[in-house]
Amino acid sequence: MRYQEREDPRIERKQNMAKDWLEYLKWCKELGYDLNNMFFYMPLNFRKVHDRTAKEYQKLLDKKAVAEKKRREREAKKRMAETKKALEEILGENGNIQNAFQIKGKGLLLVVPASAEDIKAGGRSLASLCGHLR
Repeated sequence: MRYQEREDPRIERKQNMAKDWLEYLKWCKELGYDLNNMFFYMPLNFRKVHDRTAKEYQKLLDKKAVAEKKRREREAKKRMAETKKALEEILGENGNIQNAFQIKGKGLLLVVPASAEDIKAGGRSLASLCGHLR
């Protein structure tokens, strides 16, 4: 393998400065700064302004994250309320049913089998029903 020379440190430093400047401009745009003002797009003490803007941008991101979290919590709360309402409707319709493992809704009755024998008996009745349909 051939020895690869490292790029000139001055060029590398200039590339890093350009990346930092573009990053800074992106932050300024998102923060709503007037980029037509030379004070913002060409500050005198770039490093100091860059660091201060980075902190402001991070605060903006944190604020957005909090707002997004609150929005998701509101949606989850809304879905929970809808689910609770649906369950109350289903359970309200089942007030006159004796077995706690039965659910009635939309003209159907769902019965949870109490034992393996109930499952076998249900299977036999379905098999005989299918035999009559052929």
